Amino acid sequence: MEMLDAVQGARKTKARGWRRLTRAERREARWGYAFIGLWIVGFLTFYFLPMAASLVFSFFDFELTRPDEATFIGLDNWRKLCSSRIRASGRRCASRSPSP
Repeated sequence: MEMLDAVQGARKTKARGWRRLTRAERREARWGYAFIGLWIVGFLTFYFLPMAASLVFSFFDFELTRPDEATFIGLDNWRKLCSSRIRASGRRCASRSPSP
């Protein structure tokens, strides 16, 4: 019965609008934001930024040994990828049925 009363009390509070958080609820919310913040920082650092950098690098003729000599070539790398024989042979291999 206590749980039902708590749920009904929460509904009544929500119907009246926003209420101020108690001290414990604010502390719990801060911990939640801290954990979500760490996840967002990790996502940006280890997933999104490297993926964005790879996309940017795909538009350049770039060698790691000579990064100062990177030249913008636009969509040439993408054109080579779409028209290469390696990609065509990869498609052929992927479409074959596995041998028993």
